[in-house]
Amino acid sequence: MHAIHTIPPSVIVIDEESMIVTMLIVALDAAGYCPVVGPMNGSAYTFIQAHQPAAVLLDVEMPNLDGIDLAKALQADPAMTNLPVFLMTGAPWKLEQRFPDYAQNGVHLLTKPFMINQLLTMLQEKISTPPALH
Repeated sequence: MHAIHTIPPSVIVIDEESMIVTMLIVALDAAGYCPVVGPMNGSAYTFIQAHQPAAVLLDVEMPNLDGIDLAKALQADPAMTNLPVFLMTGAPWKLEQRFPDYAQNGVHLLTKPFMINQLLTMLQEKISTPPALH
């Protein structure tokens, strides 16, 4: 009998804080996802389109990339409207000021600091393909 191998769902991580990126990569990999680090610049949109991830974890404020603008662009793209986007921020009021209807647009808020279990639960609820078991 041959084992059936499934491709784990990929999750793109874009954040300028290397400790957060490392923590997310380790946690996502351990949970059976395929974490991919995305660029923190204007090529992020094209990168996401090319990779077609199961979800995107995106910091709100980065030096060379505005996470809110990227989330809005992704949700405005008919090919990406079902893509779960998780905006990570320590300042949730900025998201609510600049993107008040984010929740109605399929964007989810993760307030920093957040618990990894909270993130994994949210991913499981929003991604249709379950993670691969190691």
